[in-house]
Amino acid sequence: MKPTVIMLSGWAHPARAMKPLADRFMGTHEVIMLSTLELTDYAEGLSRLIRERSVPPYVLGWSLGSLLALQVAAEPSAVAGLILLAPTPRFCSDMSFPHGTPDRNLRALSIGLRKNALSALSQFMQDAALPSRLSPQAVQTRVGQALEFGVEQLCRDLKFLQESDQRAIVPTIQTPTLILHGREDRIVPWQAGEWLKERLSNSRLRILDQMGHNLPFNRPDLVYDEAQRFFSEKTA
Repeated sequence: MKPTVIMLSGWAHPARAMKPLADRFMGTHEVIMLSTLELTDYAEGLSRLIRERSVPPYVLGWSLGSLLALQVAAEPSAVAGLILLAPTPRFCSDMSFPHGTPDRNLRALSIGLRKNALSALSQFMQDAALPSRLSPQAVQTRVGQALEFGVEQLCRDLKFLQESDQRAIVPTIQTPTLILHGREDRIVPWQAGEWLKERLSNSRLRILDQMGHNLPFNRPDLVYDEAQRFFSEKTA
């Protein structure tokens, strides 16, 4: 039986947005792709899904998905391993955690979504792609996918990002963890990945030069190769 990898997408990206990465894993793993469209109660729904499986799965979380992955991994032996892409324990920065996005940016994005969703999402998609530049067609495709959530769900997910803070549980997580973070990430600073590495006792971090936030799309082969190395080390 193939081991299972549950892939959790980031904000404004439906589950199928993970397909470029999922395709790499299909030959060696059973892949389940999820977003907040399926996980309307966030980590609670993910925990239920994991408990239904006879063998603990691997969980791969990208951005918002990393927050959900950390939450379920706090339960001992719930998951076989974590792969965290552009992760953070807390999305918004404050005096005690400078490695995030200012809360005012998320509030402005929420307001922008209600005023002109196309414009707000187009700018976000370009920011997430940096240092690469998306073509107009690519922006149109990704914005179209994002609008499948509807503005209310997108704003609800922004509220989740504003309020979620997993720093307290991070030191309790014993699950083997691979952290991949782009040094040029404009959405989640790479220092957030470094913060996690320093506090997850069984983790490995790789900072990727000249890479940004969109690791599942821009470098799926690299992510897969790093994951395979991680799986091999774990089973050695």
